[in-house]
Amino acid sequence: YGLTETSPFASYNHVDQHRHGSIGVPIAGVEMAVVDVTTGARVAAGERGELVIRGANVMAGYMRADNPGVIEPLPEGWHDTGDIVMIGQCQHAHALGCGVIDQLGRRHEAI
Repeated sequence: YGLTETSPFASYNHVDQHRHGSIGVPIAGVEMAVVDVTTGARVAAGERGELVIRGANVMAGYMRADNPGVIEPLPEGWHDTGDIVMIGQCQHAHALGCGVIDQLGRRHEAI
């Protein structure tokens, strides 16, 4: 799984834990969280929410047309993906921990 903003990817499926519709687990150095779309608070495993990502490979921020040349930083380094996901239960423990993420849809249209 990846986005332009995560240059080039942020998670992957392990061979022994692949599930259709899953984005897998974060790569080394990447943090992922699932947050409530209204409050931004983290949600519990098994609850739907929006995927946010931060790490060394995530862009620093956006440049806006109304403020050229200035990078608007991401809040605390977290990129709001717009993807609605749920942390599922994994079947095998592995080095990155448990918590395979299933993609369920989009909060807003991608451009």
